[in-house]
Amino acid sequence: MALPTIVTPTYTLEQPSTGKQIPFRPFLVKEEKLLLMATEVEDEVEAQHEAVRAIRQVIENCCDGLDNIDDLPLFDLEYIFLQLRAKSVGEVVEPVISCPTCGSDIKLKIDLTKVKVTKPKEPMFDIRLTDDIGIKMKYPSFKVFQSRLAGRDFSMEQLFDVLIDCIECIYTSEEIHTPKDYTRKELSDFLDSLTQAQFRKIQKFFDSIPRVEHKVKYTCKNKVRTGDTTSDTCGHKGEIVLSTVNDFFV
Repeated sequence: MALPTIVTPTYTLEQPSTGKQIPFRPFLVKEEKLLLMATEVEDEVEAQHEAVRAIRQVIENCCDGLDNIDDLPLFDLEYIFLQLRAKSVGEVVEPVISCPTCGSDIKLKIDLTKVKVTKPKEPMFDIRLTDDIGIKMKYPSFKVFQSRLAGRDFSMEQLFDVLIDCIECIYTSEEIHTPKDYTRKELSDFLDSLTQAQFRKIQKFFDSIPRVEHKVKYTCKNKVRTGDTTSDTCGHKGEIVLSTVNDFFV
């Protein structure tokens, strides 16, 4: 006799980059085990890589209708994972921060269903460098984040690697040049030839990339000693911006 089958509920979410409705199910024990195993890695850098891989696998297991996950923008993956977490474990998380005044722990309360992706009014994909030359950019993908950024300090060399990965094409009034037709050194040399003003235009593109972001106001209610026998409430008021998956679970 076969064991009974448990029916898992399904939901839908809106993919931030496309507006497409994505069906998904909560993650199950097998996905929870992937996430827990990632936390057991002792090396900090390797632990971050394992966490990234686990999140990717959980999203692939639980969502239908997503195109190549590795090519999706990072903010898509972060938002989707938070919505999966809300339906799988609970909508409220309680990350802990340190009070900048008294140093005590403050427990925040965040409703993950209220977390949104902030988007610029006008994405800056097409950047004019001169009257005749322009460059078209694309959002850094999950694959770029995994290979270039996860678990590492950000350096100028990394910045150039990410810039090259995000080039859709370089064009003139007569020709379109795609990165696959050139070596990374040739593309790096092109970036090196830009003026500071031209390079700042490309940097502004990265400043305009949508991101998961949630602002939280808080008041520290911890007791602080003000004398030998008396104590008062700290009372510090502040605001913090949570902008990565890790920020929601510290």
